[in-house]
Amino acid sequence: MRRRIDEASKLLFTGQVFADALRAALPDFAELLRLEDIEPLPTEYISRKRRKRFGDAAFRVKFKKGRFPPPRPSDGEGRGRRLYLLLAGEFQHRNDPRMLRRVQRYAARMEQHYRHQGVVRDGEWPPVLALVIHTGTARWTAADGAEVYRSLPRVAARTLAAFQPQAYILLGADEYAVLDLPDGNRLKAALGLVACRTAEELAVRLAAEWARFSGPAEASFRRGMLAWAEEVVLGFPETGFELPSFEELEGLREKDMAYLLEDRVQQWQAEWLNEGRAAGREEGQRDMLEGMAERRFGAVAAGRLKTALNGSPNRERLAALGDLIVGSATAQEFIDALDG
Repeated sequence: MRRRIDEASKLLFTGQVFADALRAALPDFAELLRLEDIEPLPTEYISRKRRKRFGDAAFRVKFKKGRFPPPRPSDGEGRGRRLYLLLAGEFQHRNDPRMLRRVQRYAARMEQHYRHQGVVRDGEWPPVLALVIHTGTARWTAADGAEVYRSLPRVAARTLAAFQPQAYILLGADEYAVLDLPDGNRLKAALGLVACRTAEELAVRLAAEWARFSGPAEASFRRGMLAWAEEVVLGFPETGFELPSFEELEGLREKDMAYLLEDRVQQWQAEWLNEGRAAGREEGQRDMLEGMAERRFGAVAAGRLKTALNGSPNRERLAALGDLIVGSATAQEFIDALDG
């Protein structure tokens, strides 16, 4: 069964990736946390009506001991006051102007649910920090909570900041570059894969990161990188295309792995295009193209393609549209090319 983008994101952006994200975005604050012991928490629950979800990823991170004064006897009903952070993660492929309100709602539901489940004890009021991981390629323009400060004098903005904090921290393929992350940072590796625009580019990047994050301790992260590659860039299981398995890639040298991935990509692209060109009837080709566009980019992109196919396009035009589906990295890139 084909994974959806958000499911692939959950496999790619593991708890240790979020830990590295905090180290990058809030380095001084990260020094106060036991990020090596970041604890994943469930994000789904059963309500009276149906299953619900209050976010894509959630974690608990304890503060380091010795950083804060010991609790008073009245705190925590004699059990001691635990100091920890609730970390909420949301994966967003497209801009959503409601993002600010969504994150605030998720954070409130998260705290309420964990309190009801006993994860948060009575008398504990852990802070909730939200990170939005932007996995799309379009520039992020959704509200992030900082808009209220931008038209204010500096003094006024500083005064209000304590009472109207930013609702979430945004991290994405465009944003991470300014953080100057080291090569060993998992966030840099994950967002580097997200930023790839072609299958060939992703194959080279995947091989490099696979070699960089070697060893048994990073096996889950390598599986996440492979899951992302299969779903987002190369995910056409309906055509019979498959990436090499995890076991096939393990143990290969970086150069050998890059060659293997590139050869598999080029072979699949040639087979898919030849199949489309040899389909015989233009109607069959049109249906196949529309189906592939919808599976990869969604109903809106498929509708735009259907409009582009109006009339009687010749075989050369159909082949060019097939190339466009294969070569486009995102729905917006595909639509822009159709309009151009």
